Amino acid sequence: MIGLILTTNTPVKDLDQIISNTIVAVHNLIMLCDQILISSNTENYQRLADQFADFPTVTVVSNQTAFEQRDVLNDIFAGVCHNPTKNEYLLLDSYYCNIENRVLVNLASSQNRFVATPSSDFYTIAHFWTSKQELQDFLQLDDNQPKDFICDYQNCLPLAVPSSQIF
Repeated sequence: MIGLILTTNTPVKDLDQIISNTIVAVHNLIMLCDQILISSNTENYQRLADQFADFPTVTVVSNQTAFEQRDVLNDIFAGVCHNPTKNEYLLLDSYYCNIENRVLVNLASSQNRFVATPSSDFYTIAHFWTSKQELQDFLQLDDNQPKDFICDYQNCLPLAVPSSQIF
């Protein structure tokens, strides 16, 4: 399974905080995934690449300009471009780096799911299979949102988690 950490569409704009959150996210995924990809914009790429240079299973990938207006979906696309064949992904937005490990373990063992609490759906914390071609075809359809890709295109269902157990 490939861990894919999203870093560019986060409410956090301070680069040091983004790096700190990403470090925590990597540590959360490292035992669950064979490989971890970190999607990054051009402004953050070098600092993130330098930070994880000594991690042999972690690779920082740069967002693709073809879909730069697609935010989260562009982050996902950057990851699938690195491994274009159909692969299993465990998606984690760096903003949610403090998620309870047991939630990630449960998600990793559940196919085609995203995390949901009674009050919120977290489409950027998900587990699914996709390829570069599948996502590229989806991105060319219309101005869709991450929810459309995760729920409608990947047919992911909510993995119900009590609010008190998520962070």
